[in-house]
Amino acid sequence: RASGRGVIVLSAHAGSWEWGAAFLALTAGPIHIAARAHPSRAVERRFARVRARLGERRLGGATLWPAASRALRRGEWVALMGDRPSARHGRDSTCAWAAALARRTGALLLPALVLQLGDGRYRACFQAPLAPEHCASGGYRDAMRRVLERHPGQWFAFEPLPEGLA
Repeated sequence: RASGRGVIVLSAHAGSWEWGAAFLALTAGPIHIAARAHPSRAVERRFARVRARLGERRLGGATLWPAASRALRRGEWVALMGDRPSARHGRDSTCAWAAALARRTGALLLPALVLQLGDGRYRACFQAPLAPEHCASGGYRDAMRRVLERHPGQWFAFEPLPEGLA
């Protein structure tokens, strides 16, 4: 935050990603979340109300790149999940997209997870920022692997396990 640059937070469906976004919105200012809309309109409306109260804004659809670029150039934060492959572009497409966005906007790439602790608390786990080239070549997977190897039960495997975690 002190750098004044925008930040791309690369997370995964692990621990409590919704609490992580809320934490960042409340401590770092507005955060823009690249998220698919929930299939249920009622559930999506509820998410939208809660997120809006916390300072979270959902990015999606065809305007994702321009909206994310504008937010990052204003020094704001954009969060996205790197553990879901794109149906059109394959397994590492999210990281390649984030790396290209970071190169274009000068944003930092910050791998992060929020783990649920056994006593009802949470722990934010931030890894060192990644250079865009390192992110696109597997640095994100390596950063997530370091945490998930110690806490494998925290990951919600909506997709096949990443290479090395299977």
